[in-house]
Amino acid sequence: MFRYRFHFRFFLRALLLTLVLLSAFQGLEAQDSNSGAFQLLERADSLNERGDDDGAKKMYSEAIIALQKAGDLSNWCIALRNYAKLLADRQHQPFQAQQLLQEALSRPFRTPQNKAEYSALCKTHLRLAHIGIKKTGDIAVAKQALLEALAIYDAQLESKETADIAEYIFLQLGIVLTRLREYEGAAQIYQRGIDFSFTYQVPFVAKYNDFGDLYVAQGKDSLALAVFAQGHRRKGLDDYEKTLLYFGEAECYTRLGRMAAAQQANEKAGALLKAHPPESEAAYWRCTMYLFENRAIFASKNKDRKLALKSFEQAIVAARKAPENIELRMPAGFMLNQAEIWQELSRPDSALAAIAQALRLLLPGRKFEPGELLIQDQIRPENMLIRALQLQAEAFAAQGNPERALLAYELIPGVENALRANHDYERSTLLALQDSRRRINRAIEIAWGLYEKSENSNFAQRAFHLSEHARGLLLLEGLARAQADFKLPEGLAREEHDFQVKVKWYELALAEARQGNDIKAVHQMEQQLDQYKRKQAAFVEQLKDQVPGYAETFREPELVQAADMAGILPENAALLAYYLTDVQAYIFGFGPGGQFSWRKADLPADFRETVRDYVAYMSKLNENSPAKAVFLHQSYALCALLALPEIKAFEGSRSLIIVPDDVLSFLPFETLSVQDVNKNWPDQPFLLRQHPVSYAYSVSLLRVQQQITRTPKGGRRVFAGFAPAYHVAASADQQVANLMREGMYNLQGTHVELAMVHALIGGDAFDDSLATEQRFKAVAANYRILLLSMHGFANEDDPILSRMLFGDAQTGQPDDNILYASELQVMRLQADLAVLSACHTGFGRWHKGEGVYSLARAFAAAGVPATVMSLWRLPDNTAPQLMEAFFKNLKSGLPKDQALQMAKLQFLDNPDNFELSHPGFWAGVVANGDMSALHFGERSWLWWLLIPVLVLSGWFWWRKRRGGSGK
Repeated sequence: MFRYRFHFRFFLRALLLTLVLLSAFQGLEAQDSNSGAFQLLERADSLNERGDDDGAKKMYSEAIIALQKAGDLSNWCIALRNYAKLLADRQHQPFQAQQLLQEALSRPFRTPQNKAEYSALCKTHLRLAHIGIKKTGDIAVAKQALLEALAIYDAQLESKETADIAEYIFLQLGIVLTRLREYEGAAQIYQRGIDFSFTYQVPFVAKYNDFGDLYVAQGKDSLALAVFAQGHRRKGLDDYEKTLLYFGEAECYTRLGRMAAAQQANEKAGALLKAHPPESEAAYWRCTMYLFENRAIFASKNKDRKLALKSFEQAIVAARKAPENIELRMPAGFMLNQAEIWQELSRPDSALAAIAQALRLLLPGRKFEPGELLIQDQIRPENMLIRALQLQAEAFAAQGNPERALLAYELIPGVENALRANHDYERSTLLALQDSRRRINRAIEIAWGLYEKSENSNFAQRAFHLSEHARGLLLLEGLARAQADFKLPEGLAREEHDFQVKVKWYELALAEARQGNDIKAVHQMEQQLDQYKRKQAAFVEQLKDQVPGYAETFREPELVQAADMAGILPENAALLAYYLTDVQAYIFGFGPGGQFSWRKADLPADFRETVRDYVAYMSKLNENSPAKAVFLHQSYALCALLALPEIKAFEGSRSLIIVPDDVLSFLPFETLSVQDVNKNWPDQPFLLRQHPVSYAYSVSLLRVQQQITRTPKGGRRVFAGFAPAYHVAASADQQVANLMREGMYNLQGTHVELAMVHALIGGDAFDDSLATEQRFKAVAANYRILLLSMHGFANEDDPILSRMLFGDAQTGQPDDNILYASELQVMRLQADLAVLSACHTGFGRWHKGEGVYSLARAFAAAGVPATVMSLWRLPDNTAPQLMEAFFKNLKSGLPKDQALQMAKLQFLDNPDNFELSHPGFWAGVVANGDMSALHFGERSWLWWLLIPVLVLSGWFWWRKRRGGSGK
């Protein structure tokens, strides 16, 4: 026993000694491995310093692999940065450097474990951003790299000691977002930089001149001047920063027409530059560049174009002497300024030469000859490319080559799409679409000239395709993405949806704070929204990288071409699509036989005011006889101007689809008269009597909505209706208070309406206290048809605050019975039809380039392919009749537009309704989207006859079998 214990103890000691020696050996081996990998990096750096590029490149490649095997994340990052810098700077291979860093950073071999490693990874993202900004001009890549760096910095590195990293991130991200026209996001970043400076008592983390330039880019010169003045008041500002502030002020004063103040600010900057030149040579030449730029601008304002050209040339020379401190686009911008001056001098050839020079800088590595157009793979998210293409187009037009001008304009939407894909804020996209609209106006004008001269329908078809770029693109993109045939794993899908819901919540909270003029709350909500959007963007990029096929859902949806219309138009339907400029209406017509027409109509000077008065006459139920005569004359005049030629040309069409634009979005076309007569309302020859009329936000969106209707969706009940009760005697809500004063808050007709429709088609009726916002959110996705009979309020100032009221507001509750448009947009509804029997559900603010923001639009965004909505306040005593007749017609198998047309005609032709025949009682209810008939799944009467026959046949068969077996 003793011997056994001795051997056992000896064995344990030997085992422990072996393990210790093995661990030590592995440690030495790892240390040796680390040492060897680091030596490779040192050798690579040494070769790099000696200018042996080929040797350094080979050694860096080996070092990167060795450092990864050794687990040395910090030096791995250093090797990547040094290798990328060599490729981008000395080898002039910035795209290869960019690709090297992108591939490495997309899958780091492990997570950082300490601040040094986080710092190394953060700086590697910043190197990628630097290459994108300074070398390749790829600001989409730069933006993503900066956002990744910001996320690392916020989570792990923020401190006074790392202010240099913060300065680079806030400065460059602000510049990049400004270039992408993400002004809201850029303002947040600059403000964060200023807040950082005050928090940690460090200077200049965000530059006041850059913050002011953000407002200069938006044309908000007064706000920019306020920021520059704030910068002057900041203690500790060095002379270089003061010089830049003076230059910014000079530009603002020039744009405001205050030339004396502008020249004074520029002279102050010049004097300061001369007396106290910056220590950095790059900073000196940057200031010199601004000095010459302002002189060029002054000369242009004074019509001294020769001096302006010379000064811009001097600015270009100064920019090239400070290449590391100047983005490629700055001298490119001066070249485009020169092109504009050459255009003013009627020298289009010289303009095209200057544009070609600018394109060579904007797209490095690509050679452009004067007059050479971009090709598809050269399109990038660069706002200055749009300016270059627009200048090219106008130069071609000045040369007498409108076809080439049209080609240049047709390239611009591709750049706009690339820019829009990088927008995190809807406001930025709306601003971009508004600017896009002005360019499309010019492009369509050129296309019309070509069409008028040649009568070639190809130009008309191209103009139609361009017009689709100005209609509901945001709605189309969101709906196409939501309907994409792609399934995320359940957990990720839930997380993605949670991000959407929370972002919308912050947007709503921000809108409410703005409406209440709560400056402190606005600032707080802006920061929270910005941070959450950054998290959402990072999550989406992560999904794009990690989940195969997910990135494809973000591709730009394909817009409809004129040749596609045959597959979109329902049988015997015609479509009229409108595009309005300030003084013209362009009308695209598509007939049931494949006919295509294009017409231009000059608009009267008071056209928009006339349309508004026309609609106001109906919405206010004006019964004045002289006013009626004016209204009916306008009814025919508008019809003759906008639709009568097409109606006559497409005489065989049954239904009419209207794609409105501008003020026409609020006009019910069925009230237009086809003859200039003044009759009793039931006898008036309204367009309603000739055609069922429906509406669409765009033809491209209509195509997507048709696909939604045709997509099988099982497990849904037929109908759910909601008609809440209203009781409260007072309300802080101004619109509710107005209804109370008018005695119109407590609705009665809605309950009658719901009961009639429920009795007609079955399903579920949620009445009174059952019709809550909470219940709607819980069950709405389970039904094919939704009826909402309640109060609806449009908010023109901020459409995100448009809402439907599910009874009295329950303040302080998560579900407060107020369903905002923003909440609707993120719901995943499965309905084929939503009937919004509420006031103003089709009314809202019209955004140039996007369309009307309304509650009906929010239902479309939620995936409902067809809506019936109201353009003004519905009279409580007529809506039930219209809705009951509509649903009866719908149940009989009629298409939605025809069902609504028949309901209106039945109402209008009913003698009992003669006192209610004014268009204000019936014309405000309109249908939008896919108008195909709904199938209620009922068996026909033939089936009911067949069932007893089958039962009797079965009984006789059974008796016969039984009798046979008995024998």
